[in-house]
Amino acid sequence: MIDTESVNGIDAEHPVKKLLTKGMVAWILTPTAIGILLLAAIALISRERTIRHPQGAIAREYWPTEVWKKAPPSEKGMDAFYLEQASKEIKAQHPAFVSFLVVRDGYLVWERYFGGRTNFTSNNNLHSASKSVLSTLVGIALDDGLIDDVQQPISDFFPEYFEAHPGSEKAFMTVQDLLTMRSGIEWLEEAPITLIDPRKSLTHQILDLPSSYPPGETFNYSSADSHLLSAILTKATGESALEFADERLFGPLGIRNRNWRQDRQGVNYGGTGLYLKSRDLAAIGLLYLNQGYWEGEQILSQDWIAEATYPHVTLRDTGETAGLPAVEYGYQWWVRKQGTYESYMALGYAGQYIIVIPELDLVVVITSIEQPWISPDEMSDTNLIDLELLEQYVIPSVIDPAN
Repeated sequence: MIDTESVNGIDAEHPVKKLLTKGMVAWILTPTAIGILLLAAIALISRERTIRHPQGAIAREYWPTEVWKKAPPSEKGMDAFYLEQASKEIKAQHPAFVSFLVVRDGYLVWERYFGGRTNFTSNNNLHSASKSVLSTLVGIALDDGLIDDVQQPISDFFPEYFEAHPGSEKAFMTVQDLLTMRSGIEWLEEAPITLIDPRKSLTHQILDLPSSYPPGETFNYSSADSHLLSAILTKATGESALEFADERLFGPLGIRNRNWRQDRQGVNYGGTGLYLKSRDLAAIGLLYLNQGYWEGEQILSQDWIAEATYPHVTLRDTGETAGLPAVEYGYQWWVRKQGTYESYMALGYAGQYIIVIPELDLVVVITSIEQPWISPDEMSDTNLIDLELLEQYVIPSVIDPAN
């Protein structure tokens, strides 16, 4: 073995260095050496394709900002047979489902549409999956310093309301209480009350509702909490959630054809009403999978993703339902294992899913439309949390977990 430091320390005209230099050149020109150097170069390129950025994100071969690239499942360590079986299961057992996408290693390995839809151009109401996008926007605002932290009281954002309601317990409610659905506000998601007084803001009408519990104590799934978050985002940024998303999230991801319903005061509904394409949902899932990094820009901090997908609230312990994993809740994201793999998901009424499985570098997207013959209860978020399709077909399709 040549000690290069010793060689470099020898005078350039020294005969030993001349001999070593000539020997190296002669060796490099041999077929064996050329082969070794080529293998080393290939290894270096391969390493560059999987090396992680300082932010913790995988360096992708490309970014689907303008166009998604497709790859056969086999090229990404997956078995197409299982994915085809999943598609057949959807047709037979899930008539509300209209799209089924699988992304691995940043590539679309499976894309199927049902119910008369034939391509990726149709927007879909995300229903409660809108909540996870809103959480993402709250995270960006917090990263920017527009929101101090998740412990900031909501009274900072609605001083006019709390000045008119001194002593209100809701003044102690925090941003985190809303993110984790623990506002304590009395709300029945399956049959929300009708708030129709056009003379008052929807935000103030929600704050006027009675409380069932003190803030921060008890989980109650509530689109009212999400709408207060949207109003806070508007107060903090000076823009609607949609305007802020266009600038800081949708724009960088290449999401252009979008819509988000709003209340009479111009506040986008925090808990529903966002319309995106299935591929747009895949991009959001890929952003999370890549720790908030996208095409040279840290759109969302790695810290926020860790907090947003951390199980802050346990809704079902493992032992409560035989054979089913625990169900937990983060910051407007559901947390549930898929098989033996940690996973989190955005979930919406009728069957809207963004499912992220980081260990497998996998994003699964499903969208649906309401069907008149399926009861609203069957299509509710909480009854759709256990999607057997993932564990029966998608997880088994991964034949190379490390890819």
